[in-house]
Amino acid sequence: MKKYKDKILFLVCFFFILSLASGYAQEAGQLYSTAVAEARSGNIHLAFMRFRTILLNYPDSKYAENALFAIGEYYSLIADYPDAIKAFTQYLNEYPDSKANVFVFMYLLKIARIQEKEKAVKDFEKKIITLKQTTFLFRESKEYKYRSPFYRKHRVVYYIDKIECYVDGELFAKISY
Repeated sequence: MKKYKDKILFLVCFFFILSLASGYAQEAGQLYSTAVAEARSGNIHLAFMRFRTILLNYPDSKYAENALFAIGEYYSLIADYPDAIKAFTQYLNEYPDSKANVFVFMYLLKIARIQEKEKAVKDFEKKIITLKQTTFLFRESKEYKYRSPFYRKHRVVYYIDKIECYVDGELFAKISY
């Protein structure tokens, strides 16, 4: 009889913990969807607050990576460059293999150019150039795309002698080598 009660207690606890985890993921997902919807409609400040809430309350959720990118992008958009650098540096440290890293480096490059920090400009250009091993077999260029949580279209194009980055169709940064 005691074994039976222990099994029932174990199952009840197991399902309770499972339901909490499910609620956790569901809340983070709803918050992320709301943040993206706010960003799409142009409410970048509200979207930022929701992305920040995801990082504060759900740092281990699958939405944390995109939320951190969005925070860096937001700070860059409002010209809060110290906080943008901090967020993007954290992003690179936490997600070193992310497909969005080339765009993070482009933001950091643009900030370094605005701040006229030549050493940082050269360092970021070098990192961007060496980040992707690109071969141009029967092609003149190779491109990578990323849609940010702020619903901005990012595109980087690697040519034989230069790299161009576009955000929403406009030239964002260019590196010639």
